Amino acid sequence: MRQLEVFRAVAAELHFGRAGVRTQLSQPTVSKELARLERSLGVELFYRSNGGTSLTPEGAELLPYAQRALEALEGVEEAAAASRRRRTQEVRVAASPSIVNGIM
Repeated sequence: MRQLEVFRAVAAELHFGRAGVRTQLSQPTVSKELARLERSLGVELFYRSNGGTSLTPEGAELLPYAQRALEALEGVEEAAAASRRRRTQEVRVAASPSIVNGIM
């Protein structure tokens, strides 16, 4: 997930340092995570030069998939949080029949 977040941030910022600020990672970590993702996918996602950073055609093609994957993962996290909130709001009371009869 972190590699996809880095990919999305670098694509948005077109700058490794600003992507690091956005993801709260150091610039070297951003570079390493992006390199790992590129190795895993077998494609180069960005052109890197002294003049700046830009998406490769493969990066531009894969970016929407990465964004949808991250949105889906964020949806899972939100659903899990909602489930936890519902679970903590339930109150269950257990008692033996004799105690219940005495109270009623």
